Amino acid sequence: WRNGRLTDTVDFVDVLTENVEVVFVFFTPTFGITSVMTVLADFSGSLAANVDVQLAHYEIIEGESLGLYMFAQIVVLASIGFMIMDIVLGCRETIKEARCNGGWPDASRIFKTFTDSAIAVMVIVFIAYRIPSKRSSAGETDRILGAL
Repeated sequence: WRNGRLTDTVDFVDVLTENVEVVFVFFTPTFGITSVMTVLADFSGSLAANVDVQLAHYEIIEGESLGLYMFAQIVVLASIGFMIMDIVLGCRETIKEARCNGGWPDASRIFKTFTDSAIAVMVIVFIAYRIPSKRSSAGETDRILGAL
């Protein structure tokens, strides 16, 4: 395409060409993975072309596979919920013991609480990041293929 109209391959790149975007789409039906490689070439510079290559992989998860994936993520989130409750109860117990003893809590308890809290936060962030991308993978692939 050039200026909104289909152009023959022979006339595709000439001295007036400033930018070229070439999109390669690969699909593996066996695994349901679509790979999109985009090559962007900018010829507007005075000495050399500036070329950028992007590669994105999209795994299509639908139907039963998507349901099982979502179920597994919900089980993980529930486990993290129990872990957070254990952290809160452990903090309360540690503070109570520290007040009774009149000093600082044991360093190993503080380390365990900090580590558990960090793990819980990282898992929640990871799942919050992954679920939307898994839910929209089929729509994203359709959008990309529909734009070609």
